[in-house]
Amino acid sequence: MSSTPKSRLRTPHLSLALSFLLGSCAQLSHAHSAAPYLLPEQFDIKNNSVSLQSAITIEKFYSPNRNYQTRFFGTLPDGTAQEIKPVATLERFTLLDLATPKDGTYQVKTANEHSSVGDYALVENRWLRIRTERPPTTPAATPAPAMPAATPVSTNTAEAATPRPRRFVYADELPATAQKAQTQVIQLAETYLSKNAPSSVTKPTGKGLELIPITHPNEVFAADGFEFVMQFDGKPVPKLELELYRGAGAYDEAKTQDLGHVYTDAQGRAKLDFKETAGVYLLFAQYPPATTDASQQPPARLYNYGLTLQATP
Repeated sequence: MSSTPKSRLRTPHLSLALSFLLGSCAQLSHAHSAAPYLLPEQFDIKNNSVSLQSAITIEKFYSPNRNYQTRFFGTLPDGTAQEIKPVATLERFTLLDLATPKDGTYQVKTANEHSSVGDYALVENRWLRIRTERPPTTPAATPAPAMPAATPVSTNTAEAATPRPRRFVYADELPATAQKAQTQVIQLAETYLSKNAPSSVTKPTGKGLELIPITHPNEVFAADGFEFVMQFDGKPVPKLELELYRGAGAYDEAKTQDLGHVYTDAQGRAKLDFKETAGVYLLFAQYPPATTDASQQPPARLYNYGLTLQATP
């Protein structure tokens, strides 16, 4: 499934100046996920090159929280793919420069390969994330064969205390016989840019977690929304939870919004509603979906996906 533009790109020139690339402005309100993103300085290309920022954001979209190890690839309008070497790799973000000599649509994305590993241990029938280092104020514990009980949290003086389940365990608390597991985390980020007029987008690879646009990513209008299909290894992903965030200026609190969650249907299709508000958006998805059942063993691979796009008036 591919998306072919119906009309000339009407996107106004959006120059996200270098100050944006250095993370000076917009926020993601109430963001809970560590979302990878690729943010171009402009979606409507006017020159023969364009700069992009790569990072992971947790609470402030455009403001990078931390960097991560990956490779970058660009697909030109003629379908030619090439690796993009970073211009600068810093502690919290990476800067890229993409040559854009031809008219049409460019896809920029990270490599479909793991960038980090999460370690887990089975403790009292619950899988907990292992932390190797304690905060300076947390004293080290003596290794013991059993874990301490959950800490009671009082919700009402007239009610019995409710235990709060632990979400992680320090490595020095684990007995030598503890059952462990690892999760490879794949951080996938992509974005689309067009020069003069958009062209057909790249066909899906059928590998890993992919977003297949139905609406052309550079023909997205705030009043119409953005329609797409989520696939994993070439098959639709039904009932996948998607998070949508709108970036806004540091002094523009009214527009700094978490626009809620959307779910794919039985065919893996979904449509984003921008509430008729133009702007730059970050779409985030995680696969397999997170579960509150800590008795389930963590997946061998976890995909975090982020798409940056612009909705125009």
